[in-house]
Amino acid sequence: MSLKHFCLLITFCILSVSSFAQAKERLTFSPGKPVAGQSINLTYTPLPGMEKANQIKAHIYSFNHFEWNTYEINLTKENDVWSGNYTIPINSGLLIFKFVGNGITDNNNNMGFACMVFGNDGKSIPGAYAGWGLFRSNKYGYDIPDYVNLDKYGVSDTVVHYWLQLEVERCRASNVPMSYMYVATMKGANTPDIESKTNRVMNFLLKDGSEDALINAMRIAMSDNKKTLSDSISDAIVKKYPQGKWAFKKRFDAISMVSDMNTKRSEMENMLESFTRTDELESFLQAYGRNYDDLYSNILLIDAVNKHFDGIQKYIPQMSFGGVISMFYRLVEVPHLRKDIPDSVLIKYADIMVDRLEKIKPIRPINYKFLSDEEWESKFDKLLADNVYIYYVDMLKNLGNYSKALDYAYKAQNALEYKSAPLNEDMAFLLNKAGKEDDLQTLLQKSLFTNQTSDTMMAMFKADYYKKHNSYDGYDKYVESFKNPADKSAMLESIKEYKRSGKMPAWRMTDANGNTVTSEQMKGKVYVLDFWASWCVPCKASFPGMKMAVEHFKDDKNVKFYFVDTQEMVQGYQKTAVDYLKKNNFPFNLLFDGKVGGSKINDEYVKQIESHYTISGIPLKIIVDGNGDIQYIAIGYKGSPSGLADELIEMIEQTKNFK
Repeated sequence: MSLKHFCLLITFCILSVSSFAQAKERLTFSPGKPVAGQSINLTYTPLPGMEKANQIKAHIYSFNHFEWNTYEINLTKENDVWSGNYTIPINSGLLIFKFVGNGITDNNNNMGFACMVFGNDGKSIPGAYAGWGLFRSNKYGYDIPDYVNLDKYGVSDTVVHYWLQLEVERCRASNVPMSYMYVATMKGANTPDIESKTNRVMNFLLKDGSEDALINAMRIAMSDNKKTLSDSISDAIVKKYPQGKWAFKKRFDAISMVSDMNTKRSEMENMLESFTRTDELESFLQAYGRNYDDLYSNILLIDAVNKHFDGIQKYIPQMSFGGVISMFYRLVEVPHLRKDIPDSVLIKYADIMVDRLEKIKPIRPINYKFLSDEEWESKFDKLLADNVYIYYVDMLKNLGNYSKALDYAYKAQNALEYKSAPLNEDMAFLLNKAGKEDDLQTLLQKSLFTNQTSDTMMAMFKADYYKKHNSYDGYDKYVESFKNPADKSAMLESIKEYKRSGKMPAWRMTDANGNTVTSEQMKGKVYVLDFWASWCVPCKASFPGMKMAVEHFKDDKNVKFYFVDTQEMVQGYQKTAVDYLKKNNFPFNLLFDGKVGGSKINDEYVKQIESHYTISGIPLKIIVDGNGDIQYIAIGYKGSPSGLADELIEMIEQTKNFK
């Protein structure tokens, strides 16, 4: 070891002792030597500023069999200190603490509150030394997100390897599970005799012969670019453990390459029957970017293509939170929004998915494992409301199940806080139907504040104002009184990203009646081209907001709106577009994008814009001034009709004033 590395180790050990000493002054345990599986009482002295907290929580990160798990306990105040009881997991090697209260987080000044865990024999539990080294580096995948600032307080590879060395020397049970990480940190630290040390590790693993040992040997060979050796070990693992996790992963990889969908489905079902699902196998697969949800999802998606949905009842109840959310989007949300499948059919599948999601709330997904119980509950409610409840409410409402729809609308609002215009509009309908006038007014007012309202809701608001005042005098000022003053400045800032310059290409398009409309006819006028398609869900979702903007300028003869149907790939798209606008009461000026040469897609003008400005995607809104110059180009839809209308109105007014 070089003198530099030796000095680094000495410095780190001093810091470690200092850290534990500081922690011991403000965090103590009884008994003083924590034992796995037993309960401890912890006593914590808070930082200045936390004394008046009504509640202080301890967030505990436990290194259980080389994996972090998160726990949370509420502390009780006794004089100037806080205390609580915690039962240590039986396989915990290291405990890391942070304390949260009165808006302050205490992690011992970025040094960490930590304590090693021991067994009944007085020896450290596997993972004690490894965890202490690894969590202080963001290089090896064992750090605790947002616990300490590792860019400033992280430790070197040399320090991490020092603790891994202690781990394998003092705990024989760690030699196999930590072997790959031991070699990786050894290389990172650039220790002497790396090749010979690596060979000794490889020989140990091959002699051990367990599946985990052989997998780690294979990984080490792969990291050294020894493909022949790694392939040889891989084959040996499959041969020795044909029902093991590596065999499962290899078979999974092979099936993923199968092109015939029905064959792939059959093979995946055979896999599910041949291999018993375990937490260990699931955890192993996730390290390689695989999981059982991939199998279930592929089967369900292949079935959906073949118009079969019976598998939903079989597989959804076995899927994880993330898997069900993904399937809800693909099998319920998209066909619901596109109206590909009637809601009366979709609701059966939605019910199964909602039931599964609500049942697995306590099971925290691996990508959220570092959240506390309270943080996960908040995250869960927000994800469920955002990705599921909004559409579930809409489906229930459409099917006339108003009572259940309103129950779920209240649930969703608890998480979304009136920040979803589609949910707000559905809830306004439901509250009006239920005669809940006070709740309806609260909803309308809060929707105004969040700028997540629609023309239908504004009509309700306006009607209520007239009912109370028998006049519309003062209505506009009344509306403004409920708006968030910060929204205006935020909106002005956001539209800056849409600013563009350049001459609008000359265009000539046909309207719904077969008449020709040209850019030449637009001279002296500000006009908006909204490129959309009948297959584009966000395009159609933006129309209520566009309708509000069109309505705002209905008496201004110098402002024109044209809705350009583009990128259509099927016959009869003109009739489809006309019928959609008529059915949904969108009295828009409809144009059809042109076709170039023998193209099967009508994308002549949208393609010119995309090519010139290096952009892509619809809905695409272009605002052109009276001189034919482009002033703004906006892509996409953010979800709020009123927010979209406000942006368009502002951009048009600025364009009108442009000289």
